[in-house]
Amino acid sequence: MGSYYDKLMWKPLNDLVNDPKFYDFITICLNIRWIFSVIVCVWFQDDILEWTTLLVS
Repeated sequence: MGSYYDKLMWKPLNDLVNDPKFYDFITICLNIRWIFSVIVCVWFQDDILEWTTLLVS
């Protein structure tokens, strides 16, 4: 009986994990995060250089 309820509960989760679209979504999220990080780094590059020179000096 317990196993039936376990299966009932885990079925939607298994479907989600087995769905390739779910992985595509995660990959897109990670890519967006990575791209955003790069943009921020490039955008604030001059500021970061200034801060590092200030910290070093």
